[in-house]
This record gives sequence, structure tokens and C-alpha cells, in this order.
Amino acid sequence: MLESEATELLRQLAAKSKVTTFTGTFVTYDGQGVTVDIGQGRIPAALGSGYLPYVGETVLVWFVDGVPYVMGPSIPRPHRGIVTAVASGLVSVDTAAGAVTNAPYVGSAPAVGADVRIMWHGGPLVFTATLPEGDTPPPNPGGGGATVHTDIFYALNTGTWNTGGGDTAGSYFNNEVWASSTTIGGWFYGTKTQDTIPAVASIQRVELYIAARQIQGDAPRFTVHDRAGAPLGSLSGGVQIGVGNYRWIDLPTYFGDALKYGGGAYGVGTRHGGYNIFKSLAADGGSGALRITSVY
Repeated sequence: MLESEATELLRQLAAKSKVTTFTGTFVTYDGQGVTVDIGQGRIPAALGSGYLPYVGETVLVWFVDGVPYVMGPSIPRPHRGIVTAVASGLVSVDTAAGAVTNAPYVGSAPAVGADVRIMWHGGPLVFTATLPEGDTPPPNPGGGGATVHTDIFYALNTGTWNTGGGDTAGSYFNNEVWASSTTIGGWFYGTKTQDTIPAVASIQRVELYIAARQIQGDAPRFTVHDRAGAPLGSLSGGVQIGVGNYRWIDLPTYFGDALKYGGGAYGVGTRHGGYNIFKSLAADGGSGALRITSVY
């Protein structure tokens, strides 16, 4: 959760509820909730954000009308840095928020000085992310370096195709977006994301607006697709996310890397699920809106 978002949420909650904030030490997560140490006591709490802390991490704890929620780490978690040391399958990385030490990495060992990405969920995991030579962020029109951008992309079209249970689109079904055992669906944005977000952008957050007509059974599996417009071809991979009737949901940040310039993807799709139905644009013009926060 961004600091500005947390401040605004606290302001809104304070107007309606009694809110007190503490820091604590994360102990464990059991699939239902978390356990955290505050002062000399150990208490159960709800997980108030999508960030899963690692054991021993210092976290923010909000008590809202007496109910504790673990909201995330007490210090910023950087998404990028420069490798300073490599040893025994672990790396140390220098970042804008300080040093990250003893982090495991994916793939071959990065060299000292390499530009890498860091994913946080239960601790740091490092991915190689060297920028192409000469590929630098565009200058700020007002002077200075890179800035934070939050761009919203509204879908231009939607649709669902029968698959018979596979991953390849068959016959056209309708202009809602279905996530069921025999369908795949998609939201189409033309080339909006690739025309707006440069290749060098560092993706901070990707959100999708859910306007559901029906939520039933297994959670839908969301992925990206390579079509600027209908029809869909085939879908693969993705992540299963539980949704509500109307709300913004967080998608993995790698969706944004795929949707920015040169990433090869143009839209978001639903690859199977229970019997979930999301509204067409005629029923809700905000259905499938993307909100992508990035730095460039």
C-alpha cells in the first residue's frame, strides 16, 4: 500500500471508526489470518493488504474499532536496485530505500553492478532486469528525473468465447466477460497501454476494476492476452484471484511489464474459473478498467 493511500484511508476511517496504529513483529500466517507480536503480547490479526510479510519482519498494525489488521511492512519495499555482492546463492542489493541483504535470486547469478528487480512476498526475491544499452527514462517535462504516473485505461471492447474446457477460443459467446470451466473472456484496450507506458517504466502497481453480474464457484484466473481487439486467440498462465461484485483488485506487477511498450501484451483475459460473469461495457462502462502506477 502506498503511503499516500494509507494516509487517505486512515483519514476516512477516523471519521467513522476509532483507529489506533502500532508496529509489531510478524510471527506466522495460517491461511485464515496472521499472528503478530505487539509489545509483550502475541495476538491473532487479519491480513489487511495483499502483502505477506516474512517471519520476524516489522509490520504496521491498525486497530479499527478494536479489530487488529496487519497492513504491511513498516518501511518501504523497493522494487529495483544494484547488486553489490553475490555469494552462496544469495545477493546483496543497494536500493533507494537502503540495502537488501542475503536475498535469493532467480536464474543465473547476476554480476556485481547489475540492475535487478526485487519481488516482495514472504521476503525478497531478486530477478535480473538489466536495461538495454542507451534505453533511459524520458526527461521530466518540468525538469528533474523520473516521476510517478498513475494511468487509467478504459476497455474499448469485451467478449467471451467457448473453449470446451481448453485454452483456445472457439465460437463467440457474448459481450460479457465470463470465467467458467468452458470459456475464456477478455477486455480489449487497443494499443492504449503500449502507447502510454514506455519500456523503461518501473511498474509499481496494476489494478483491475471488477463489475460483476455473478460471482459463483472457483475464483477466476486472470492473465494477459496479445490482442488489441477481438477475437481472442488462446490464453495461458495467469493467477487465480478472489473477487467481489464491485471493486478494484490488484493484479501482479508483471502484468504491467507485459502491457507496457514492447511487452507483447495488449489486454487482460479470464482463463476459466467457477461461474463468474463480469458486465459488458453497455451494462457498466467501467468494466475492466486498468489502473497502472509506474515510475518513468
